[in-house]
Amino acid sequence: MESLSFGNVKSQIPQTVLLTKIDTVDETVEESVKQVFYSSKVYGLVIKACKLLGLPENHVLPMKKCNREMILDDDVNILALLVLRQMAYLLRIIWKTFR
Repeated sequence: MESLSFGNVKSQIPQTVLLTKIDTVDETVEESVKQVFYSSKVYGLVIKACKLLGLPENHVLPMKKCNREMILDDDVNILALLVLRQMAYLLRIIWKTFR
């Protein structure tokens, strides 16, 4: 399978992929979002996205879409905050590089 390129190699703008709807992939993740980091099915999708897009693993971020949630779940919120923190970390590295 060939890696996709979006023309950003020359400009060196890194990409981040949000892998949503992870709860539909694995039943254990559907029951508890805490299991996202232990799920081999989710990890397999992360690896597949990495190979397809030519990105490192830490640029593919799994998260649960919570647009239909009626009750707030702390585990989903924590996962979203972890994704946001990783994106901010990557942005900080880019900022230091281009200064």
